[in-house]
Order: sequence, then structure tokens, then C-alpha cells
Amino acid sequence: MKRIYILSLLSLLLFACQKENSQGKENLGNPTPEKPQPTPIPPTPPTKEKTPEELLEGEWRLLSIKDSNDPLERELSNCKRQSSITFSKEYKASEVSYYLDKELGECKHNSHQYTISIQKDQLTLIEGAQKETYTYRIKENILTLSFPLKQKDGKTITVTTTYKKDYLYNPKKELVGTWYIHHLKRAGYDYNDILENGQCMTKEKIIFTDTDIKIYQYDLGSLQCKEVIYQGAYEISEDLSKIIVTSKRNGFKGNREFFLSDGTLELFGYIANGDLEQKFYRKEKKYTDE
Repeated sequence: MKRIYILSLLSLLLFACQKENSQGKENLGNPTPEKPQPTPIPPTPPTKEKTPEELLEGEWRLLSIKDSNDPLERELSNCKRQSSITFSKEYKASEVSYYLDKELGECKHNSHQYTISIQKDQLTLIEGAQKETYTYRIKENILTLSFPLKQKDGKTITVTTTYKKDYLYNPKKELVGTWYIHHLKRAGYDYNDILENGQCMTKEKIIFTDTDIKIYQYDLGSLQCKEVIYQGAYEISEDLSKIIVTSKRNGFKGNREFFLSDGTLELFGYIANGDLEQKFYRKEKKYTDE
């Protein structure tokens, strides 16, 4: 009996080994596929810092001028705000400085060509035998140049000029809205007493939209206050010194020189006797309409 039990046990073990070998052979013919490995991500190369010359490269348009002895910025006209300075990689710079010639009613400009030198935060502009050294700073797209200026009284102030990179000044954005008369000059003299006489001219105003202009003027010499309205389409001259108006009524095209600064719009031209007349407008009312 014991012999029969041993034989049965051996037969069972032999069958189990044959089954295991059979499964092993099947696995050899169909190996389990390996899981795909993720593609390695290359390390991000370190960002190369720009050199001072590369940071300066490009055109910078004038935004503001501030004197250290004055809490307010200098008033800049629409003509002056066209001024710019352009830097190139070859240690060169070109400056175009605009100014308004009121006597001729023209926006003029001067041009300068410089060789530049940079030492830490010091920028030197060299033109022939003349050179000026500024402390400069660039933050995002804003450039500031600070220069020590000695005055006639012997004191030195700091003049800080601010520029914006690739900025195009468009006075139309500032013109849109209603402007009310505030002040009147003729031949350089204040004429506010005439302006305020009978509260007639104090009603004058100008309304700008993106494309149209409407001018309300009043006849001071009439017995009653006579209203005259001019309206039409307008555009700004290329030199930004004139408002060109095409009449809605007859298509006649005329222009007026203007000066836009510090929230004040100035229109100026010559009246019948040859005197220069200047009218100053702001967007807040100074006089009532009654």
C-alpha cells in the first residue's frame, strides 16, 4: 500500500513539472512586451542676459522731462513729443529733437549723431569735441536719462528725461472729448476782460470725436450773443502741429495750428488786424453758460 502511494505521488509531481515546462515554452514564444519609456526632456538652456548695448538698441520716443527743483514735469507740446533717440549695435545713436516755433507757426527739429560709451550705469553721448554723460536706467520699455545741469546762479539741478521704446505719439487720443474755453490772448496780452464781457465768448467750446470736430463760436460784437457752429471731419498734419478740418457744409479745407500740453489745448492764428490770437481750452468748465 505504501508502495502504491509513493508511485502516485511521483506521477503527480511529474505531471506538474511537465505542465510548468509547457507554459514556460509558450511564454518563450510570446514574451511580455516591455512598457515604453518616456522620452527624456532636455534641460532648458539658461537664458542669456542681454548686454547694455542690446537693451538700448531701438527707437525711444520722448515721454516727459522733469527738473529736480520743480515738483511738476515740464510742459511738452504735441510738436516736442515727436522727439526721439535711436541706438544701434555699433555704439552709435541718433537724436531728433523737435520744437515749436510760435512766431512762424511751424514745428521744427534738430538732428544729432553720437558715438556712445557705456560704463556701468553711465551713458556718454559724444558728438565731435562735445560729450555729455548721463545716468541711465532701463525698466521694461522705459528709458530714463538723468543729467546734472549747472544753472546761471551756480546751483546744479538734475534733469531727468523719460523715453518709451517703439512708442508712437497720437494726439487724437488726447483730443477726443469736449473742450471749454478758459483763457484768451492777443498780441501776447491777456484779453480775459473781453472774453468775459457779457458772458458771450465764455460759451465757446470744441467737441472732438475720433473723426469729426464741432466748434461753437460766439460773436462778441453783436447786440445779442450770436452762435456760429463749424463742423466737419478733421485730421492731424504729419508734423502734428495743425488740425486740418474739411467743412461738412461746403467741403472747404482749412487748418489751425494747435498746442497740446498738460491738459490744455491751445489754438492760435492771426486775426484781421494781424495780431496773433491764442485761445486756451480745457476739458473742465471754467464759466457757466448762463
